[in-house]
Amino acid sequence: MQFPSFLASNLPVLRMMANKVHWLGPTSMVTWLLLAVATAIGHHFFYTWLDGRIVQSKTEQEWYGRIGTGLAFLTNALLSAASTIAYTQLLWKTLRSKTVSVGGVDALFGATTSAWNLANLELWRRGPLLGVVAAISWMLPLLAVVTPSTLVVVQSATPNVTITEMPMPIIDHAPEKVAQWSWDRVTEDKIVLSKYNRPATAITRLVANVASSGSILPILAPFPNSSYSLDFYGPSISCVRADPILEQSVTNRTERDSLSYLYIGFVPDPPDSRALNDTTIDILNGVNLTLLSTSTKVSKLQTYDELGTNGHARLFIWTRLPGNYNTTTKVTIGADPPKLMECGLFNSSYKVDFNYTNNRQSISVRNLTRLNGITYSTYLSFNFTTVPEPPGFFEGAIGCALMEALSKMLVGFLRLASVTDGWVSDGELGILNTVLMQAHEVRRLYQKVAQDEFTPFTEPLVIRNMSIAEAIEELSQNITLSLFSNPYFLQNPSANNRSAAAAATVPRMPVTVTTPQNAYSYNNPRNLAIAYGLGIGFAVAAVTAGLVCIHAVEGTFSTSFSTILRTTRGAQLDGLVHPSEMHGKEPLPKRLGRMKVLLGGSNSILRFTKVEGQGREGSVESEVELLKTSPR
Repeated sequence: MQFPSFLASNLPVLRMMANKVHWLGPTSMVTWLLLAVATAIGHHFFYTWLDGRIVQSKTEQEWYGRIGTGLAFLTNALLSAASTIAYTQLLWKTLRSKTVSVGGVDALFGATTSAWNLANLELWRRGPLLGVVAAISWMLPLLAVVTPSTLVVVQSATPNVTITEMPMPIIDHAPEKVAQWSWDRVTEDKIVLSKYNRPATAITRLVANVASSGSILPILAPFPNSSYSLDFYGPSISCVRADPILEQSVTNRTERDSLSYLYIGFVPDPPDSRALNDTTIDILNGVNLTLLSTSTKVSKLQTYDELGTNGHARLFIWTRLPGNYNTTTKVTIGADPPKLMECGLFNSSYKVDFNYTNNRQSISVRNLTRLNGITYSTYLSFNFTTVPEPPGFFEGAIGCALMEALSKMLVGFLRLASVTDGWVSDGELGILNTVLMQAHEVRRLYQKVAQDEFTPFTEPLVIRNMSIAEAIEELSQNITLSLFSNPYFLQNPSANNRSAAAAATVPRMPVTVTTPQNAYSYNNPRNLAIAYGLGIGFAVAAVTAGLVCIHAVEGTFSTSFSTILRTTRGAQLDGLVHPSEMHGKEPLPKRLGRMKVLLGGSNSILRFTKVEGQGREGSVESEVELLKTSPR
């Protein structure tokens, strides 16, 4: 074939130009790959920076999510760009070395833009590597799904802590709320108190609830997760071992009846008439009245100490633990000697910490200091008909009411009737319904006696393993603290028609409020590393194959129109397409689709070789060279 004169004279230049590899192709592939690696690393460090940081707002969370998703899409786009350029080089290497039908060429060109082309069998027969690269390219967008999900929002282990001020709860010592009183009518329009009678029914219910449960009643939390400290004055009971002489006197009295007394609770009660001011007489008389409480001789059992001889109201608890008598050895084992405890009523200073976790309360007394004693005699004889009562006069009345309500359950006796019958009581003893039966001294009394042996104590302990003195002290504290569970016993800033200015003077206290807060968690970097590692690994393999193809064909190619134009020109080629088919619309005519083409060759450039498909009269093959150069 003769070349035009202007081509023949410039063949050396054309050869040099054709053999020179342009820098843009390989540089683009490597650049996009390196940028993808850098973006993936940046994505990792961005999530590492966010890990553990507190979510400040919904808007911030949304923007950080957008940034993470954007980095994932950018990495995917860069990897796709590098892989697409590499695919193009593999494509042209295949077309220049293998005959492919026109339909197959279409599938090769469109494999990265239409997934349907992956179903073309000629793609996998003529260019299996192209099929693999194209298929993986379609899966690269999954990186944008997997990698952003490695950052999640979880509840932070460090809660948000704020301090707020709230009105301080203050116990209301209004006399009508804590006790029942005798009233004296002075004038037509004025009624005044004159004498303490008994605890108010609300106090009695509160004491019964605490004594039966053994715990502080639920106190409304200011916030579900919060804490505060409170300093206040309230009643408490302190129990100590009584004087040994007095203890022996009471023990001697119990032995007069030849009955096996196990428990006696009583208060001092002076005889109706006596010549001597003898505390022992008061105490023993209280014992007598208690032991005779089932008899018709006693119309009313005394449940509070009228005198308060030692400067405070008193309650006495006498216990004796019987042992197990062995009929063979005739020896009693496991017995404890009698014990007399004296419990006194005091005004005390409390320092208490209130903690709430998900509305579950945990209350601890940080410090309790007992101050002055409280006596009933203060409230048994007074009259303020002409002058108002002194400030704070009725603050001790709530202690009297609480102690008597508790004493009503503790005053009485238990005795051992027989080995088979077990113990019996006076029929009114309320301690049987309280957690005090789990105290060390009286725990065995709760057990049934059989065959000279006490059965094991199987009831779960509500209170700690403590003595009855310790149990009464703790119970009194729980009762006092339970006053805060009922708004009825608290001062209300809005009550009594207080003005806003008056309500503003109510003491306030700081409350520590703990609220959960969300934090970013990059808890699985491994998933991000695997996803990006697979994508980058594939891109590296594709780019490497692309560089090998560029070296093999000594040039770079693209899928642009100009590249197609330059590689498919020639008069013979124009004759392959019928004028009616030059519109280029889909679908591809079957006649053209069956034609096989070979673009270029290893020893030629700008060469087009056409191999016709099956004709009507058999197989016809012809080869057309558009421009051929021989190597020199």
